[in-house]
Amino acid sequence: MNNLLIDIGNSRIKCSLSVNGKMSRFHSVSYDKRKFRKYFQSVLHHYQNKFNELYISSLDKKYNSVIESLSLECKINFISTQSLLPLKIDYAKTLGSDRICSAVGAFKKFGKQNNILVIDSGTATTFNVISDGIYKGGMISAGLKTASEALLNKTTLPKIVLNSKISLVNKSTKSSIISGLILQHVLFLEKAVELYKNMFKNLFVVMTGGGAEVIGKKIKGVNKIELELVLEGLNYIALHNKKIQ
Repeated sequence: MNNLLIDIGNSRIKCSLSVNGKMSRFHSVSYDKRKFRKYFQSVLHHYQNKFNELYISSLDKKYNSVIESLSLECKINFISTQSLLPLKIDYAKTLGSDRICSAVGAFKKFGKQNNILVIDSGTATTFNVISDGIYKGGMISAGLKTASEALLNKTTLPKIVLNSKISLVNKSTKSSIISGLILQHVLFLEKAVELYKNMFKNLFVVMTGGGAEVIGKKIKGVNKIELELVLEGLNYIALHNKKIQ
């Protein structure tokens, strides 16, 4: 069985072809929300005639009807709390599919750990706790890029490109902005990890998402960085569904 795994985020569509459970190299495209249909069709064209089913994590449910309107000749699986999942969910039905998938990915990869914290650093930064095979909940805050855009849009400060180089004493406005934004987010995440570790014994911390590339290695207490955990979670869900069926 060939499954096309698709992670539709706030600014990018990431995908991978899974053949008998083995994932191919990740493919990623930026998209314009006003032209979602066009961009999604380009993704399908990239994998034309190579898949039998779609497994999709989508942050905006309005895209679901657009995808269904394409009249695809395959089964479409939109992930939600109602999906067949390899872990239990102790959370409201509003839980986002990205959080579900990253939690499943971490649970399947690091299931020997009784307590797992998944930090997904994207447009939003989410904290997700899995304890004894049950998704318990977490927190949501502004992501690094979102905080950057909010600061620059509300001031006359110059535009910057975030990187991991920081200093407490900077000699330019741009480097001052970058250092301030990065350090603010790093210190927040480190304190959050500390508080979670006080709550959950032997907590194993996994970080994923675009922000993990920039600051993941700077955060004390992070045990593992897994950049494509949502797609991996989608793959595990697909394999679990096939096993159940």
